Amino acid sequence: MTRRILLSFLPLTVALLMVGCGSTKVKPEPGEKRYPVTGEVIRLDDKNRVAVIKHEEIPDFMDAMTMGFPVLEPGEWVKLKPEMKLKGTVVDRKNDFYLTDIEEVK
Repeated sequence: MTRRILLSFLPLTVALLMVGCGSTKVKPEPGEKRYPVTGEVIRLDDKNRVAVIKHEEIPDFMDAMTMGFPVLEPGEWVKLKPEMKLKGTVVDRKNDFYLTDIEEVK
C-alpha cells in the first residue's frame, strides 16, 4: 500500500523537478543597463553559447558592428538559428554583457 502511494507521487515529483531545472533566468543585478538590439545571426558557437551577430547601432552603448554576444539562459539559446534576423536586449553589467529577450523578426 505504501509503495503504491509513493509510486503515485513519482510522476508529479519528476514533472516538478523538470520545471524547476528548466528555469534558469539570470537575476538582475543592481546598476545593470538594458539596451534594445536588432541584427542578424552570423554564426553560433554552441560550446561557449556565443552568438556572433551583425547588429545595428545600439544607441548610448555601441556602434553598428559584428561581434559575439554571450547568451546565458538556455531557453534563450535554443531560439537562435544561423541567418536569423532578431531583436533582443543587451544587458550591460559594468564589465560584462549578455543577450536576452530574443525574438525572431520576420
